[in-house]
Amino acid sequence: MTRLETIKLFRMITIAYPMFDGTDTDKIAFWHEQMRDVSLESAVQNLKIYARTEKFPPSIADLSRSTEPEKDFSSQYHESMRGQAQQHLTNLEEWREKAVGPTPEQRERVRAIFAKRKN
Repeated sequence: MTRLETIKLFRMITIAYPMFDGTDTDKIAFWHEQMRDVSLESAVQNLKIYARTEKFPPSIADLSRSTEPEKDFSSQYHESMRGQAQQHLTNLEEWREKAVGPTPEQRERVRAIFAKRKN
């Protein structure tokens, strides 16, 4: 989130919570620093959800939560396995395309080895 987006977020918080001081430059700077990795869209969505049930202004933690549903261990494991399997299939295809057959000399050596074993 950029500083300008933090200011926009503060305006929205002030609309929902008039007692929230959205003009304090130190507060803006601190929130901006803490919410750099949070998108404005995610913070606004969290604000909308928060404002429906809470009568006091939100904290940074309230608005920086992920809007994605948390996955349980089993889902994460299976997703990881699917990704690894897909990568392996991609590798197999790439290896198949790059593969070259043996040279005539190598073929002759293999034939000689098998001929010795038969005897």
